[in-house]
Amino acid sequence: MLEWRRGTGRLKRIRAPDCVILTHQASLFRALAPRFGRGRQHGLFCDLRVLGAQHGRLGIAGNFGIGGAVTAAVVEELAEVGVREIVAVDLAASLYAEVASGTIVLVSDAAIGDGTAPHYLPNTSDVEVSDDLSGRLASALASRDIGFSAGRVWSTDAVYRETAAEVRRYRAADSVLVDMETAAFLAAGAALGLETASLLVAADTLYDDWQPPADSQRVQAALRIAARAARESLLT
Repeated sequence: MLEWRRGTGRLKRIRAPDCVILTHQASLFRALAPRFGRGRQHGLFCDLRVLGAQHGRLGIAGNFGIGGAVTAAVVEELAEVGVREIVAVDLAASLYAEVASGTIVLVSDAAIGDGTAPHYLPNTSDVEVSDDLSGRLASALASRDIGFSAGRVWSTDAVYRETAAEVRRYRAADSVLVDMETAAFLAAGAALGLETASLLVAADTLYDDWQPPADSQRVQAALRIAARAARESLLT
């Protein structure tokens, strides 16, 4: 696919960073992308910007839609052009009152409830983060005195079929959050030999019926804080 894009002139020469912050959140991408100056890379499935101030080591990827399938495709392309470490910074829904809206959660692993992750990790029900990169994220959060939780996320394709029965099932299996992408992201990274980890911010809640974020400004602020910790961990 990339060779075809090169042949048609759609893919220019990529100055690939070593590491990338990946986000599905348009608001976070808009907030961070201007800091990456003119380092926009053309021709990939995602919008990739490279931070010149760090000698091209760090990039941010966004503007590619939502869901596990598209996330895995982006991870495939980033791996192909030379990216070796990726931290995802995104939103998720909380399954517990103790994980209030606005809480930053360092993902320990993901329960696979999607259709993409099994193509990368067949015959498994969950997927782990990279221990080293996750440890660096924990250190970055601690060094900034940022409070956070840690736990499992359940990933599912069917955002409007997160039934009460499924919430009970995945809560019983120790999931504290639900999203659409983390399992596919981690599974693709593992299959491709990348270091991957994830920081999720609880936004809406599902522990007592569905409730929208109680304080959207707090949620957006937490996303930006998580992104700063991701940047620090990747540049360590």
